[in-house]
Amino acid sequence: VALGVFTAPSHGLYYFSLHVFRGCALFKNGEEIVSVSRFMPPFGSNSAVLELYPGDEVYVVARFDRKPFYPNTMSSSFSGYLINHLFPIENNRD
Repeated sequence: VALGVFTAPSHGLYYFSLHVFRGCALFKNGEEIVSVSRFMPPFGSNSAVLELYPGDEVYVVARFDRKPFYPNTMSSSFSGYLINHLFPIENNRD
């Protein structure tokens, strides 16, 4: 993860979770995937399983100002891991 952005190194299924103090959303390549309401006192959590391809980017954005959020502050976290590599299926029908 560089500057709060995870860039997928390989094709696979990835699990991500966020635990935040304020309203935030998890994005994949500019598309909002899941969010945490800013009205959930005092903390909120959410998670997602995503199929990612090499170069796909996943990051957290603060909902109130749409700026990148760095969850290493205010007792918040953003984490993820690779569940399983996915490989192309070859068509062996001849």
